Amino acid sequence: MILVTGGKYQGKTAFAREHFAGRKIMEAYDETIAKRLECGMDILEETKKDLNEYPDSVFILNEIGGGVTPVDAGERQLRDAVGQAGCFLAGQALEVYRVTAGLALRLK
Repeated sequence: MILVTGGKYQGKTAFAREHFAGRKIMEAYDETIAKRLECGMDILEETKKDLNEYPDSVFILNEIGGGVTPVDAGERQLRDAVGQAGCFLAGQALEVYRVTAGLALRLK
């Protein structure tokens, strides 16, 4: 599995499509996490299931943990869940990239 992370609209999907053609791309995985969180699902367990089902995929995860701590409890919960899933995915990934302004930096 490969993890591509970075801010919104920074070129993560274009990078993944160009460099990992033929692999399943799990776009905007943070949005998947948000939907599951609304349903009360265990985010880490669901992430593990996704990884088991798609072990050769590319997970694209928007960074949402930077900046000001949200006042809304639900937004804080989402930020924490995305961060925890991202840490898990990075630990399991063969390669991790951070994309900013269309430029990728390999972290792992």
